[in-house]
Amino acid sequence: MNGLDHAYALLDLARDDLKACRQMVQDRENFTDAIFGFHIQQAIEKSLKAWLAALGIEYPKTHSLHRLLILLEEAQAPMESCHWVEEFSPFAVQFRYEFDPWDEPLERSHTVRMTESLLDHVATQIQLFSIHK
Repeated sequence: MNGLDHAYALLDLARDDLKACRQMVQDRENFTDAIFGFHIQQAIEKSLKAWLAALGIEYPKTHSLHRLLILLEEAQAPMESCHWVEEFSPFAVQFRYEFDPWDEPLERSHTVRMTESLLDHVATQIQLFSIHK
């Protein structure tokens, strides 16, 4: 699979995680913030890895959104304030095993909208890259 095909496959997986999050927005009884945050983190991680794959950059096997952002910065990718995503890194593993990771409940609707915007931005960047390649 070439870089662009891999990128589009990862983006599809990210959209699947985001679709699950949309269902969890109102259903706090059945889906804790840890579960919701995990799927948001996964959507973000997969979208950043998709972007890196499209750029032909080999990404590490990591859940650290910070590390992925550094790779994108080094590639001079247009990241227009993507750093908000870093706060979701702990949901990959750490918060899945803690009982109360946050003092305040997650703002699920806002988080879904922000993640949708990120995925749209990444999809646009991948498409632009594929056109100019």
